[in-house]
Amino acid sequence: MSYSNSKYLSQDQLFELLADFDDSEYIEIIYIRYRQRQEIHTLEKISFSNLKELIFNALDEGHIFGGDIQINLPRLSQKLIGHHDGIFWLEAL
Repeated sequence: MSYSNSKYLSQDQLFELLADFDDSEYIEIIYIRYRQRQEIHTLEKISFSNLKELIFNALDEGHIFGGDIQINLPRLSQKLIGHHDGIFWLEAL
């Protein structure tokens, strides 16, 4: 999988990032949906194994079910952003 913008993570970079986390560890994920041009945030707590499955499916299907996602990774001082079309990148917290 290749991307035209270097800020996007390749599949290998994303898998490498996720491999650093314990599957049993829980993380908060923010689902972001848009309604009438306003963001609606829904917070959910999931395990890294479930997050990895969500990301694998997004890459495979080219789509994140439920909209965009944001995962704060305080240990890395970054947040992982997932666009609903299955593209991911990191931003500073």
